Amino acid sequence: MAQGNYAEGDARLAEAIALFHRFNDDEHAMIARIKALQCELALARGDPAGAVATARDALARFERLGLAAHPAALDSRRVLGRALIELGDPQAAAAVLGDALRAEERLFVPGDRRSAVTRAALATARRALTTAGAAPSAR
Repeated sequence: MAQGNYAEGDARLAEAIALFHRFNDDEHAMIARIKALQCELALARGDPAGAVATARDALARFERLGLAAHPAALDSRRVLGRALIELGDPQAAAAVLGDALRAEERLFVPGDRRSAVTRAALATARRALTTAGAAPSAR
């Protein structure tokens, strides 16, 4: 992803899921983590709808595993919120990002880069809500 080689990233992540399925059941924590990476990749390559679908899948997996507050689950929430902004749903984005930021502030040290990205995305969602004349979601 960092190199912009999204096709190879997609292939490697699909390969990783296939390998985990060969040796583990579908509810393995690493499959949830790979799904979290897949949603990041979808957003990076300009597929916000794919990012939303994959982020929701990853988050459901983390939830079933009791890992809803895992840093990778928070990454998926952040991606979901950013993708919802891109899809023109700032209200849903603000709700997701507000939840993510509250969890990050409990778990991460002050000044953590991930929280800064979430905070910036939440500000973007709130600006879009204000511009559209809707009341922003409470943080």
